[in-house]
Amino acid sequence: MLNSYQVTGSVLVGGVVLAVDAGKGAAAVLLARLLAGPDFAHEACAGACAILGHNFPVWLRFRGGRGLATSAGVFSLFAWPLVLVWGALWSVAYAVLGEINPANASASFVLPLLLVAAPDWLIARVTAGGIPPGEFTSFVALSMVVVLVKHWEPVRAYIGGIRESKSRAPGTGKR
Repeated sequence: MLNSYQVTGSVLVGGVVLAVDAGKGAAAVLLARLLAGPDFAHEACAGACAILGHNFPVWLRFRGGRGLATSAGVFSLFAWPLVLVWGALWSVAYAVLGEINPANASASFVLPLLLVAAPDWLIARVTAGGIPPGEFTSFVALSMVVVLVKHWEPVRAYIGGIRESKSRAPGTGKR
């Protein structure tokens, strides 16, 4: 989504790509539900495959997107409030960091930590009926690892830029 917006400069194109990517994740889960019945293991496997396929498509030599919108589509069918929490985390991170990719990585890193810290009754309350909280937390954590792998280089560049600007700061005697 971000890449399409950056290339075209069009919010409309970015929004359409966001919807398609999220729809792709949701469609994978819904198809698994249709074919195998409501079973979290099958649905999570289909969602994971959608995220992996988006991030590492064979036909693009394993150079795909970063998986945020696809993950949001997957998560929205398991626990839509989680997508709202993720969005809130992103908003805070963006306000602090001022850059999209580091905000993406920050929110994606913190989200599973919040689930690990949350009591099982709360996770059970926000997830779709009958998903075991531990399995759901593990699925989200593994999904976020896939997302974070794709954010490694942009975050590394961001940190390098911070270090570079500090080394050139006036009054430090460094250049």
